[in-house]
Amino acid sequence: MRKLQWGRLFALIAIAAVISGLGYLIQYPLPEYMPFLQSDSWQWVGIILYHLGLILVFLFLIVFIIILITSSKSGPKKKVIAKEDDAIYRKKAIDFAESLGGIENITAIDSCMSRLKINVIDTDEIDQNKVQNLGASGIFLSGNQVQAIFGEESELLKHQIELIFQEKR
Repeated sequence: MRKLQWGRLFALIAIAAVISGLGYLIQYPLPEYMPFLQSDSWQWVGIILYHLGLILVFLFLIVFIIILITSSKSGPKKKVIAKEDDAIYRKKAIDFAESLGGIENITAIDSCMSRLKINVIDTDEIDQNKVQNLGASGIFLSGNQVQAIFGEESELLKHQIELIFQEKR
């Protein structure tokens, strides 16, 4: 679920208030332009049609604004890293691979949101304390799969381990 953006919510409420106010102001001069609204027998029909039209315009604008707010490209962004940071993540990836028993012990690697998912040959070679010292907030073992929670760094570490994996093989 997306984080509530108070500025956009306030803008939506302000636009709704302006539309409501405009509808109220338009209602009074309306009978001058539509003479049938002045007769008692047709006045209720005109008022109902006017309010239905106003509701449709209001709903259209609100839905349009909600679509604009929710479809903005402010979703998760890939982290752009400098060359200096690239070396830091490479070092961290090498240390991480060593804590899993070396690059030879790794058979597959994947990342999912904030986790690194690594398949290893031998789980006995994994040093869980070293993994947590590298910044993992948690580590889980399930069969031959290791899941380490690194947060936003997961994708960067995965990329560096894949590069190391390609160099070694």
